[in-house]
Amino acid sequence: MPTIRAVLFDMDGVMVNTETFYIKALIDTLSEEIGLKLTEKEVEKYAGLIYTEKLKRIFEERKVKADPYELAEKSRRKFLCMVRGRIKLLPGVRELIEGLFSYGIKLALVSSSRKNVVEMVIRETGLKGVFDAIVTQEDVKHLKPHPEPYLLASKMLKIRPEECVVIEDSVHGISSAKSAGMKCIAIVNPNLPISNYSEADMLVRSVRKIKLEDILNL
Repeated sequence: MPTIRAVLFDMDGVMVNTETFYIKALIDTLSEEIGLKLTEKEVEKYAGLIYTEKLKRIFEERKVKADPYELAEKSRRKFLCMVRGRIKLLPGVRELIEGLFSYGIKLALVSSSRKNVVEMVIRETGLKGVFDAIVTQEDVKHLKPHPEPYLLASKMLKIRPEECVVIEDSVHGISSAKSAGMKCIAIVNPNLPISNYSEADMLVRSVRKIKLEDILNL
């Protein structure tokens, strides 16, 4: 069995509370701009996709004719206004990172968010210099669920995919990790079907539930 040498973190919804702001910004933008009313639960199922892809699917499913690119940009601007100065690490994240760091495990951050958002999160949470590799939206041609983001992080770390564990919270992120040949721990959203997490190697309700020995024994 391969030795686990690296842990790769998704960002939104795993490390920080930004997912709530992403959802609210999108809901508010659609309501204000085109009068489309969506609930938080309706938007949650698109977790792990960037705004443009979320909107394409929403418009296709609801037969809406609108520009997903324009509305994605407006949603991003609204998100940045909402989230600046309000970013917090989710419970258990700092403790897990410190434990992994002390054990000598390499750390990577792999996000579909834009570089400016990732940099803001790192700055506001005091995690500058913690990660050995960082992959953002601008670094890859193919976003999650394609394996490219996690494979790039593995290459940057100089660690084989089978020696990596990914912590994710979306079906697209889990698919990305597993397609890259990595183990995956999924943070379960109680509002989504448990079948969304069928590919994951381990399910938990919170990062607080992840122990160092759980990771090493995967």
